Amino acid sequence: MNPNINDYSSFLPAIDIENGLKRTRGDKKLFFSLLGRFKVEDLTTALIEAIRTSDFQSADEHAHALKGTAANLGLLQLQEAAAEVELHVRNKTECLHLIDKITDAAEMYKKCMEALTA
Repeated sequence: MNPNINDYSSFLPAIDIENGLKRTRGDKKLFFSLLGRFKVEDLTTALIEAIRTSDFQSADEHAHALKGTAANLGLLQLQEAAAEVELHVRNKTECLHLIDKITDAAEMYKKCMEALTA
């Protein structure tokens, strides 16, 4: 997968390709390889389970990992959702209402990836 950045501007803000490429110093092959290998389900499933069980420590760890990974890949909606969860769990406040936001952002990423690889 090595698309032209200009061909995919319609995916913004779901995937901020320009920002992602900056983080890989313009290496398109590396960026799209990382983007393609990101297993969003692994992190989001673990995060959602921690939220549902009020396991604030695990939720914080998973939210932080998701936030960082999403930031590095230019997944702005996912990064924002994870940051909100992280803020809530660090304050030990309920954040069940953010599960839909996490799920929606993850689904948007998956749809974009399907389009990129089609």
